[in-house]
Amino acid sequence: MKKTIIILTLVIQSILANADLPGSAYQYDRYSENAKFYFKSIPYYNYDLTNFGKTIIYDSKTKDEIYQINNYLPLEAFISNSGETLITSDYWMWGHSKLDDQILITIYIKDIDTIHYFLKDLVKNRSKLQTTVSHTLWYEKMFVVDDIFHVLTLEDKVVIIDMKTGLIIDRIAKRRCKYFSNSYEIENVRTIYYRDIEYPDGYLFPDLTSGEQFRESLIKGLNRIEVSAYANCNYYILIYGAIDADSSCEIFLLRATVDGEKNEEWYKEVSLWIVNQKYKTDLIPENCDKWVFQEYFYLK
Repeated sequence: MKKTIIILTLVIQSILANADLPGSAYQYDRYSENAKFYFKSIPYYNYDLTNFGKTIIYDSKTKDEIYQINNYLPLEAFISNSGETLITSDYWMWGHSKLDDQILITIYIKDIDTIHYFLKDLVKNRSKLQTTVSHTLWYEKMFVVDDIFHVLTLEDKVVIIDMKTGLIIDRIAKRRCKYFSNSYEIENVRTIYYRDIEYPDGYLFPDLTSGEQFRESLIKGLNRIEVSAYANCNYYILIYGAIDADSSCEIFLLRATVDGEKNEEWYKEVSLWIVNQKYKTDLIPENCDKWVFQEYFYLK
């Protein structure tokens, strides 16, 4: 969840700066090259770069569940022919500086520790990176052939990773890679997208199981008065809460300031009130064990 929280913080900053944003996450199935296995990846949060969710690996023939990991896989993502390796990536980096701590490729190998690759592992000539208003692009194309994962970076280099071990085995110029010749056509693996699942939109928070509305109940519980604008408030709250099927809420991200400054006492008061409530679960999307809801308050 740490990666998702970092991304969420940057998303909030980009909203304030009117910057470009990622798209929406959605549930999807993706098959291995040999079609013997597939994974179903289910998000618990509505940004496509999130890793907050779960992924279940199945045997294609029997439809039996083999194992699962407690992460959503943002696209591009792939599964090996053995069903034991999953690879996912981030298609951009947030910001234009301090890029080295951002994970770009994550590899999950069953019964083995997760492997991460960073910018320094994948790109040597940073002058080839491309920037938009709020983020930095680093690659052009990704694909898998015979359980070998290929990444074409913006410096026209192909980084080659063995899916069985998760190790980088080569870096070659694009012109040396046969898969980029005119005579070779890379086949897309089978993917099923579940676009008909409805996800909560915008700022929304479930009401309490007692029947009280969340917004009015929080304001009353904290003994504050709501005002219409941030400029008029003394107490500010931005809450992202993960509500599960047991009606409980876990703090996903919380900003709680007093007169524009961080205030530990106010933060603790707000977070304690939120996690001590029980919430209705009817807004949690289909197939999700939990979902991140969000709301904000300007208070005096």
